[in-house]
Amino acid sequence: MSSDSDVPKLIADYVSFAGKQTDAPEIFHTASAYATLATCANRVFFPFGPYTMRPNLFVLLLAQSAFF
Repeated sequence: MSSDSDVPKLIADYVSFAGKQTDAPEIFHTASAYATLATCANRVFFPFGPYTMRPNLFVLLLAQSAFF
């Protein structure tokens, strides 16, 4: 991680754990942790006439293969 103050402890702990389990880049673990936490914020919505619209979350992580 770049510094302890940049990232919340929960995410830093997850990245530290997950980084030992796979060969995925650290930034992928960080982005995945943020995306997972974002799904917990289901109270966010937009009034749209008589409907309540909740935002969708799409995450795409791209990188070169580690197995050349």
